[in-house]
Formats: sequence, C-alpha cells, structure tokens
Amino acid sequence: MDSFLIFFPTPEVAAFASSVKSNALWIDELRRWFNWPNGTLRSIADFVNFFPILLSLLWSISAMLALWMDVRQSRQRRRANRPLPSYSVLIPFYGDADAAVRTARSVASICPAPEEIVMVNDGSPEGSVPLDLALLPPSVRVVNLPRNVGKAEALNRGMATIRSEIIVCMDADTRAATDDWSGMLARFAEDPELGAVTGKIWPERVGNLTQLLQAIDYLVVICMVKCAETLWGGIMTVSGAWVAYRRSAMQNVHGWNPCTSTEDIDLSWRMQAAGWKATFDPAWTALVGMAPTWKSLWFQRRRWSSGMGRVLRDHSASVFRADPRHVPVALMALLSSVWIWVCILTAATGFLIPVGAKGRTLADLIYHWQWEYLAVSIAIFGAQILVAIVLDGQSWRRYPLLILFSPLYPLYFWLILVTSFLAGFPRGFFRCDGGRWEPTAELE
Repeated sequence: MDSFLIFFPTPEVAAFASSVKSNALWIDELRRWFNWPNGTLRSIADFVNFFPILLSLLWSISAMLALWMDVRQSRQRRRANRPLPSYSVLIPFYGDADAAVRTARSVASICPAPEEIVMVNDGSPEGSVPLDLALLPPSVRVVNLPRNVGKAEALNRGMATIRSEIIVCMDADTRAATDDWSGMLARFAEDPELGAVTGKIWPERVGNLTQLLQAIDYLVVICMVKCAETLWGGIMTVSGAWVAYRRSAMQNVHGWNPCTSTEDIDLSWRMQAAGWKATFDPAWTALVGMAPTWKSLWFQRRRWSSGMGRVLRDHSASVFRADPRHVPVALMALLSSVWIWVCILTAATGFLIPVGAKGRTLADLIYHWQWEYLAVSIAIFGAQILVAIVLDGQSWRRYPLLILFSPLYPLYFWLILVTSFLAGFPRGFFRCDGGRWEPTAELE
C-alpha cells in the first residue's frame, strides 16, 4: 500500500490507504484472540475490565431512552381512552396472616377498584396467628388449602378461582404505594400481546445498613435494569412480589411451575419464550419488606441465583428459538454470569499464568491501569446513580443517605451478591429444587 501511494499521492488514495490500515488493525486484533496464551489472555483481561463499564453505560442510556418513550406513550394512552380490563388481586401467604391482612387492606381503596381480592392460605402451620376475618375489607375472599403445597402451587389454585382478565399478584409483605392503577391497566388494553407488567419496588423500611444497601441495589441496579430491558424488548424477570398478568397468557404457559424455588423467574422466561411480552411500569409502585440481616439477605440472593441457574439450564434454547425480542435479555444474563465466573477463575489462577516475554501475569494485564480504571469506574457508577435518581423522580430528601453510602456498594456486591451467586447458581443449574415458602424476614 505504501508503494501504491508513491505512484498515486492524492488525498483520496491516502484516505483509502488509511482505512485499509485501520481495518487491518481489526484483523490483527482478531488474530491475537487466538494467539495462546498471549492474545487469548489479553482478551480475557479486556473482558473483565470493560464489561461492567460498558454494561453500566448501556443500562443508563437505555433507561433514559425508555423513560422518554414511556412518557410519550403514556400521553397516547390517555388520549386513546380505551376501556380498562377487569382485574383481581391474588395474595398467597403461609403463616404470616397479619402481614397478608395489611397487604389486602392496602389495595382495598385502589382506583379503579378490583373485582375481588383473593387471599390463599397455603395450609399455614399450627400455632401461627389465625386470619382475623373481621379486619378484612368486604371485597376479600379467602381460599384455605388443607395442606401446604408451596407458593407456586398456591398461586395456581388461587388463579383457578379467578375469572378477571388481569390478575395482580402480591406477596404478603408487599404494600401498594400507587393509588391509581389505571396506567398499568391501560398497558394491557393497548397491547393484546402484553402478558405481564411488573412495577417498581421500594423498601418499606430502611432501618439498618443491610437494608440501606438493598435500597441502593433496588434504586441503582434493579429498577434501572428493568427500565433498560423494556427498551430492549423483554425483561429478565418480573418481580413476583408485585406483578400483573394477563389471565390468557398464564393459561397459555400453564401457570406457575411448582418445581422451582423462583417461580417468577421461571414464568418470565417461559412466557416471553412463548411469544408474550413483559414490561416494566416505573409509575406503578409498591413497598416491600427488605431482608433485615446480612445472613437473611445472603440466603435470599442465593435463592435468586439458584433460580437464574435453573432458567439458563432449562429455557435458554427455547428463548433463542422464540421471538427475538427476548434474545438480548438472555444474552445479557449469560454474559453477566460468565463475567462473574471469569473474575473468580482469574483471581484463583490468573496470578500464576505468565503472559508474553516480560513474564507478566493475567492479573497484571487486568490491573495494569488500576488507578485510571478506578477513576473511570467511580465516574460511571456516579452517573448511573444520577440517572437512577432521575428515573425514580421522588423528593430529593430520599437520596442523600443513599449517595453517602453508595461507595460501599462494591463491597456489598462482592461479599454478598457474588458469593451468593457462586453458591446458588450451581445449585440451580445442576439440581431441581421444588417450590417452597421462604419469607424474607426468616431466611436464616
């Protein structure tokens, strides 16, 4: 190419030569990927370094775009003024009758009013506080199961008694914070292919550092990710504690799976793989009890990780054969899982593997720009917090304490989320755990 420039030294030829050289750099980089160990390990180091940064940017940008689009669509829904579908509320509980009563009372004055509120008592154990019928609103109907069958099966039996078009499912530790549900119901009226709408969850009480860090997790990660995933066309999982389903979609996928401990994750993947849509409504909000101790939090997240391992094992193939709108979510779940395992394997073995003539290890490649990486990571995470605050849109008094303690989030991530993932993911991937009741406050 250089000799070609000697005979044709024009600006156009020079620009063409430069583009060819630029493309050659990509070819060289591709060759490095397969150059073991130097190229391959360098690529692993790049993946470990850049994946969380790129993912954070992707979440933030996608969430802001999704919020903008949702505001526009909400105006169109108000102008369309379609008739809203009928709905009922389903509240399963096991043992904690008082909490279930508070949940039922929190939805008794919702507008528009539900056709009925169905409480399913899943064979509560002897000695538990009995259900005080006098405290229940008039629209409540109680279904008493003779024996404990697990949360998923209790939901199935409760759904079998409901004839409303939409079924709103709430855990017994959930309280409705939004009084007007017409926006959520309008989504179902607008799109007949919409199978599920999950709303935003906020801690009911933040009483200690454990719950404060969970609040940061819900605000900066969970809600933002769901908002971003809506833009991508599907969501990883609906929140089983706060979700509305189309009854025909539930019947199409045969309801909840009683053979998994995370029935909401399993149902989300099966429903979307069957062609139904699932979306996130940031304006439909509930208050939920947070795990009160580090131990209960760890066991809760281990169960969630177990559920993720189970769905990746059982439903990955069906997702990629189904409607492509769910593929980005499945790929992101797979890449996130791979990233954690690569980080752990790197920590275990990367310090011992020499790379290149200088004898540097894989760990050297990952941390060779540690101060710059730290500065970039802090800046990106700070931007993510600001985007999450904009998405949340609540009074500023809610956020200063969260911002103050946000530097502790990486420690929370590695000590709680990653270790529970390492313990839970293989359990779900290699085992079949049946559905069971695990109240958040009792996961000890």
